[in-house]
Amino acid sequence: MNLFDETYIHARRKKAEAALGANSPIVLVVAGEPIGKPGGLDQTYPFVPHPLYYWLTGSRRWGGVLAWEPDHGWTHFVRPVTADERLWEGGGTAPAGTNVSQLPEWLSARSGRSLVVVGAPLTNLPTADDKERASEIAERLDAVRRAKDEAELALIQRAITATAAGFRRAREVIRPGVTEREVRIELEAEMWRQGADEVGFDTIVGAGSNAAILHFAPSQRVVGPQDVVLVDAGGAIAGYTADVTRTFAASGQFTAEQQAIYDVVLAGQQAAIERCRVGVEWHEVHYTAARTMAQGLIDLGILRGSLDEVLDNGTIALFFPHGIGHM
Repeated sequence: MNLFDETYIHARRKKAEAALGANSPIVLVVAGEPIGKPGGLDQTYPFVPHPLYYWLTGSRRWGGVLAWEPDHGWTHFVRPVTADERLWEGGGTAPAGTNVSQLPEWLSARSGRSLVVVGAPLTNLPTADDKERASEIAERLDAVRRAKDEAELALIQRAITATAAGFRRAREVIRPGVTEREVRIELEAEMWRQGADEVGFDTIVGAGSNAAILHFAPSQRVVGPQDVVLVDAGGAIAGYTADVTRTFAASGQFTAEQQAIYDVVLAGQQAAIERCRVGVEWHEVHYTAARTMAQGLIDLGILRGSLDEVLDNGTIALFFPHGIGHM
């Protein structure tokens, strides 16, 4: 099933064609296949198509391959719905295209021509040896899909709306005596009630010292009256996710020390947002946040030395190890 109108798919492919250029080799963009769970017999991990394939086809179905051939255009090889699939999984639909079983014959007719494979690994078929060129082409395609179109922005907005509802529910639930796991349950349930169909990543809920662990899995730890509770979560819709981190005072009010640290982080966030303008490089946004928070920690006496010293020697990274965004 295509999740995007063909108008968007056509526009994306035109952008991809321009990025590939006139001297492009044959390019295969591979969706991938499910990964079986160890010892799970017929069980697999939830399938997620390679983002390049998904962006260019709108399909989240496994087994597909989108082929680009200069002067001949795009050919979408798809996996048809089988009788077993209808029996065990309730059917589903395959996007329009050529049966993927014909891909070997298609490639054989073009043997000797330059071929590049991007996306997921291509199994049971000969693949190109030019990994350097494949990496270059993948980077080109990643660059053109970085700017989101209206259909993508609409999905992101829906994911944000669902995520905001989940965080409102978390704020209601967080109090002394509740467990980290209970917060997670309530937050995720509210995101799903508001339209999310999955989480974009494993939800993080950390109370007290657990909040300092970057990827902490919620436990049965009971929130204490003086704890801060960090929540990092994002509801996702059709593969597009929000990503929000907030820190709450379990008692409803920060202590003086907690408030001081919170204010330093808030100042860093606000300064970074102010730098998010057309033409500003990502590193400058990150550096602005780091500089603002480093000065705040110096003012509190937590860091010692000049601002330039704590930035140049990397000390600020002990308190700010993840940076701005995920670049």
